[in-house]
Amino acid sequence: MMQSITPDHTLSAIHNCLPANKDRIDLMQLDESGFEAADQLIDQLQTQQVLLEFKPSGAAIEALQHLYHATKTNERLEGSKILALGFPLVSHFRLEEVAVTPILLWPLQLEPSVNKVDQWKLSSSPSTAPRLNPTALPFLSERLEETDVQALQTDLENGTYTQKQLWSFVDQLLQPTEEDGLFENATHLAPLPEIATLSDFAAQEKVLFSGVLAAFPSQLPTMDPHLLAELFEFAQEETEQHPFGFFTLDPNQASIFETTRQQALTIVKNQ
Repeated sequence: MMQSITPDHTLSAIHNCLPANKDRIDLMQLDESGFEAADQLIDQLQTQQVLLEFKPSGAAIEALQHLYHATKTNERLEGSKILALGFPLVSHFRLEEVAVTPILLWPLQLEPSVNKVDQWKLSSSPSTAPRLNPTALPFLSERLEETDVQALQTDLENGTYTQKQLWSFVDQLLQPTEEDGLFENATHLAPLPEIATLSDFAAQEKVLFSGVLAAFPSQLPTMDPHLLAELFEFAQEETEQHPFGFFTLDPNQASIFETTRQQALTIVKNQ
């Protein structure tokens, strides 16, 4: 019996969406034509009118079926839609391992084609806004102005963003920096690199002009606005001694620890 995708599983995807699981699909492997369907999807995202029919590649068929049934089951049991495209991505090291973190999450609907047995359809609602992945904020603080990131985050949450604003943000991310060196960012969609190449990219925290179709949480974790401001100031003060070990706390852990000191009761949910 098909089970719904667990919250822990979707939460792990916002930290690392490498297609190691069969419910995560490299956008460039979606269609047997390769780049054509992927290019069409990105073009359609810019018009807020996604309606893409495609014939999946052999590598994507099983993953699509699994992703479709699992997300539909989750929608029926939990009442939430969790399918989205993570795009663009950033390669970095997380817990000493290569990770690929989505920067924006674009909600999509996946359905088998009614008229053609071997085809599938991806669509979106114009009223459904993409979401900024909060786990990518520490990286964004090194590339962009705080006001730009905060303005986009607020406008996305309130539905007041414009397509020009959104894609200007994406264009800024895809511009190579001096730190990129030889790893200049691609100007067109590309498949996810092999792990060995990703390791080189991760050292540079390189933005990838690539996408991954996967299940992501319907409710994203939030970051304290004061903590977000500290990220952009590049001057975080270390939290006082804490009983959880000898390692420095990351921003989310620091925020949680400070909350426990200020409240009589705090419930902490592992992410």
